[in-house]
Amino acid sequence: ASDVQTLEIYAEDEAGPWGQPDGSGCGNDIVKEAYAAADQPVTLIVVPYVRAKKLVLSGKAVACFGMAWEPELEGKVVFADQPLYTNAAVIFRQISSPLRFKDASHFPKGLRLGTVQGYEYPASVHELIAQRRIVPVPSSSEHINLKILAAGRLDAVVCMADSLKSANYLLSQAGVEDRVSQAFIMDRSGTYIGFSVSHPQKDFALKKF
Repeated sequence: ASDVQTLEIYAEDEAGPWGQPDGSGCGNDIVKEAYAAADQPVTLIVVPYVRAKKLVLSGKAVACFGMAWEPELEGKVVFADQPLYTNAAVIFRQISSPLRFKDASHFPKGLRLGTVQGYEYPASVHELIAQRRIVPVPSSSEHINLKILAAGRLDAVVCMADSLKSANYLLSQAGVEDRVSQAFIMDRSGTYIGFSVSHPQKDFALKKF
C-alpha cells in the first residue's frame, strides 16, 4: 500500500525559474519527473524556503529542495546522489558605490552583505562571517536584497545564481540593472533535494527519487 501513497515534497516559492510561487519551475519539473519515472505519486507543497527547511530539519516533512550542504545539516538531512543543478555564489555591488572589490580579499571589514534567511551559502561566506569581514543582513528574498542594495542600504549582496537563474536574470527581475552589477563569483556548489533523516518515509522517498 505504501507504494501508492502520495509523497509530499516541499518546494521553494521564490527560486527564480527553478521554482515559482504558483508551483511551476524547472526544478519542480525535475523532481516531479523523477518520481513519475518510478510511478510514485508526489505532491509539491510550495512555501518559503526557510519554512520548508525547518520542517525537514524537525522531521515533519520528508524532503525539500533546493538545499546545499552546510555543517548544520550533518546527521539531520541526507542528499540524493546527484544535484538538481549546480550554482555559484555571486557577489553584487551598487554601480555608484565607491566600494570596489574584485574578490573577497578586497572586502572592507564589517561589509554589510545582503543574504536570505535560511539559505545555505558556501564555506567561504561563513569564513568571512567568522572573521567579521562581513556582517550578514538577512531578508526574505534575493529580489528584495537587490532592491535594498540599489537604494544604497547595503554594501553588497550574495545571490545563488546558475545557468538559468543568471546574474542578468536576477537583476532584470528586481528591475535594478541600471543601478547594480555583478562584482565577482565566489564559489560553485550543487543544489539538491534533501531528505529528513528523522522522517519515517525518508528511505522510501530517497529510493524512489
